[in-house]
Amino acid sequence: MRILDVCTGSGCIAVLMHYLLRQHNDSNGVEVLGVDSSARAIRLARENLSKYLKDYNLSRKTVKDIRFIQGDLFEEITVSNSSTNEKNVTAWTFDTGYKCDVIVSNPPYISTRDLYRTTSRSVRMFEPRSALVPKFLNDNTMLEQIFDSTEADLFYGPLCEMAKKRCANLVLFEIGDISQASRVAKLTKSYLGEDWNVEIWRDHPDMIDQTTIDETMTFSQGYRAKITGLGNARGVFAWQKASLKTYPE
Repeated sequence: MRILDVCTGSGCIAVLMHYLLRQHNDSNGVEVLGVDSSARAIRLARENLSKYLKDYNLSRKTVKDIRFIQGDLFEEITVSNSSTNEKNVTAWTFDTGYKCDVIVSNPPYISTRDLYRTTSRSVRMFEPRSALVPKFLNDNTMLEQIFDSTEADLFYGPLCEMAKKRCANLVLFEIGDISQASRVAKLTKSYLGEDWNVEIWRDHPDMIDQTTIDETMTFSQGYRAKITGLGNARGVFAWQKASLKTYPE
């Protein structure tokens, strides 16, 4: 199984997914690739990977199972299979022929307007602005038109396009609230098509009660997305209706 973590940041999601799958499966068959446009983030992710290897006494082989590379979601850049110098975070290139089974992403999803209205001071002080507010090519307006999205939702259209290009069977995107979840669920269904199911996940998607079990959101053309779990809306989850297939060689 190949998992692609876009906007990996500190690498915590990539490392956690490897750890959890390692508990339930033979992790020899799991590859996780974390991608971020920030060289600083990639250095931090690699430091966290080293700590993970040390804390759990894992072999250096795990380095091949979890990799971090610098790359931009909005650029078609060319994963190389050659070894890379750990000090040179730009040495890896993201091969456009790379295929994966799963794409996860916690992208920037806060608008410039909401940055000072909905985020805490600690977040604004210690999180890089680029990890919070989408900003590309110095022209968000152009991208909003291309992907038919508001500023806060700019990443999700390209992420869906990537899912199609990389032959992914399952995607999970973090979002900020139920309003954004509605927009992103609709966008995801529109991009990925009728062969995909879409759900909105709350903080605890595996926990349900009588007040949430039948909750749904209806979009155009009669499509309904199930809202599952307890807590605040936190993610949009989508998967192909057909049995999960293996990515092409």
